[in-house]
Amino acid sequence: MNVGQDKWALKHTGIEYLFCSSQCRDNFIERPLLYTGEKVIHSHERLIRRKFNLVGPLTSSQLGVVREELCKMMGVKEVNTKGRQVMLTYDLFQCTAKQVEEGLRQAGVQLGEGWADKFKRGWMRYTEENELDNLLEQPKACCNRSPKKS
Repeated sequence: MNVGQDKWALKHTGIEYLFCSSQCRDNFIERPLLYTGEKVIHSHERLIRRKFNLVGPLTSSQLGVVREELCKMMGVKEVNTKGRQVMLTYDLFQCTAKQVEEGLRQAGVQLGEGWADKFKRGWMRYTEENELDNLLEQPKACCNRSPKKS
């Protein structure tokens, strides 16, 4: 993968890291240990399927812009639309619901503003953050087994 020398560079614990996009840099900033610690996840894939509700259905001109904007995001595998819904499949290790929402805003569409829409988006972000954070946790003793000795 080609990366620019300084465009998305970041210094972390005295080491300079270069990234191919702001999306990858943001993922690294959120959870650097997933990429540099004991639990490096580069070879894994965690596909997520989500539906994002919009204020209204997409026009034909918006449809092309939305598809283009979302498909250029790393980790997005599939984009479909139906009525006021945008349905995506993406790899959680490369892309998050928060980033998809930003991509939709960049495409010029407005996300649903009802309480159910806001709750659903908040729940998606919350569960994804928990799943990624759980990957960083060390396994603990379970039930009646004693913890492993180091």
